[in-house]
Amino acid sequence: MYHHQANLTKKSKVPYLILVLFVGILLLSAGFSTGHRRIFQDLTSKQEKEKLENEISELKICIAELTSVEHIHKLAKQMKMIQSSKLPISLHTSENPYSFVKKELDGK
Repeated sequence: MYHHQANLTKKSKVPYLILVLFVGILLLSAGFSTGHRRIFQDLTSKQEKEKLENEISELKICIAELTSVEHIHKLAKQMKMIQSSKLPISLHTSENPYSFVKKELDGK
């Protein structure tokens, strides 16, 4: 009878050992999953931050270009290097190209 009890104690330890290993594997899996999720969130936030920084840099470049063009345009206006935006006054019409000359001759 003693021999039969010894066999029961040996067999009963195996399921507990398997249960402990299974629980250990589950805990490791949960730990790796949490770590993976943290790494993914960090990478995602870094990518979003880099994307925003790139957009800000592009906008700063555009602002600098516009500012420099406006500054050059303003300087050119001050130095009277830009032609007036007004259309020139035509002295004659397409119907009568010599009307201006005729008025001068009539006035003399």
